[in-house]
Amino acid sequence: MEKESFSSNLKLGKFRTLLKNLSSDQKDLVKSCGFGSILDFDCSEAPRSVSFWLAKRFDVHSRTVNLQNGSSFALNPFTVHQILGIPLGGRKIPTKASKLMKDVIGDDTGTATIAPTVDHLFSLLNSELTGEKFVCIFMLIALAIFLCPTSYGSVSSHYYSGIVSVKDISKYDWCSFVLDWLVTSIQKFQESTQKGDALGKEKTSSLGACRFVLVVTYFEYINTSQILLCDDIPRLRIWDDYMIHEFLALDGNSGDGRSFGMLQLKDASETPFLVPSISSSSFSRLPAQVEDFISCLAPDDEHQNVRNQLSHICRSFYKDLMASCLAAIQPVVIKQMCTMATVMRDGLSRSTTDGRSTGDKTSHLGSHRTSPHRGSAANGSFADISTSSQGINVANTRPANPEKPTEVPRNVVPTQLSIDPLPRSTSYRLMKMLPRHLVI
Repeated sequence: MEKESFSSNLKLGKFRTLLKNLSSDQKDLVKSCGFGSILDFDCSEAPRSVSFWLAKRFDVHSRTVNLQNGSSFALNPFTVHQILGIPLGGRKIPTKASKLMKDVIGDDTGTATIAPTVDHLFSLLNSELTGEKFVCIFMLIALAIFLCPTSYGSVSSHYYSGIVSVKDISKYDWCSFVLDWLVTSIQKFQESTQKGDALGKEKTSSLGACRFVLVVTYFEYINTSQILLCDDIPRLRIWDDYMIHEFLALDGNSGDGRSFGMLQLKDASETPFLVPSISSSSFSRLPAQVEDFISCLAPDDEHQNVRNQLSHICRSFYKDLMASCLAAIQPVVIKQMCTMATVMRDGLSRSTTDGRSTGDKTSHLGSHRTSPHRGSAANGSFADISTSSQGINVANTRPANPEKPTEVPRNVVPTQLSIDPLPRSTSYRLMKMLPRHLVI
């Protein structure tokens, strides 16, 4: 029988309580950073017994758990994304923070000379805290006690680079970062326990990682007909305390409570973790998020023609781009398409109203601020869209001016614009609007 002996700063119950007590405005800020999925987290623990058992059998080089019955399963960034729903793909998070970054975090937390402790961060939170300071403190807490916990009760400067600029948080590959942290923590844990075994001493090692991901991945692979799991993505929605304990009892050895692996494992194709293959037919339909976003841009029935045009443009763009990209970058592309649809909507509105007389504008039009979702192209410009007998063309770009919002008419949309399939030249220009790391 293996003896469980490790320490951890994973405080899921405390984190769950924090999530439930956030105000609506605070939850919206969390969603804006790409971490809205963890608001559904409803688990108070990742059992130490099965965590210890899995960590002992984890191969850090292949990132695979190898069981004594010959079964195995691997963890990858897509696995983390399917469980947590946090941003996947995008920029790699630098693990070395500059002095400037440390100063910024120190200013927000009031700890200029030392790393803030988890208890100190909790003392800073209240229902009135909002804006970038709230986001910074929330992310530090989420990382320090759930996603990338340490063994010493304080935050780590290794993830400062990913949160110091709040507007860029969603642009980083957090799934890879959480997985790398898990693998490194397990490696240190294994080295520490092996050293204790070699000395013939019982040693308490630390396991500072997101054990929730490790445990849920294993339970998702268990092949059983006694408990049927729903198809919700991300998976953290269904793995509450009840479900964790049900699988713990189902697979554990009731005799000692430390031995697992009683049941066979599924093939990866029967789990939510199989990375989908890429083909042009895989992207014939727009993601639901983009369709919903376009509907919000032009919600009225008389705007159906505009919705159809935006959907057609985005669908052509999606199919051409995703056929050349890995499925891992899909969440980033979705956000970029929403930005593109906003730019196109504004261009379509301008193209219709440019020909109207001054008198018509005076009597019928009102000023309207651009959508808060509006974004800029990779080079800091917006695309102008003009119409012709050949359809819609992406033409000249003009510098973005955030201090002077574009004046577009209210309740006036184009109704007679024709559109042809997206030409290759236009597709190329649209791809130039993406950040460089998204373009193949």
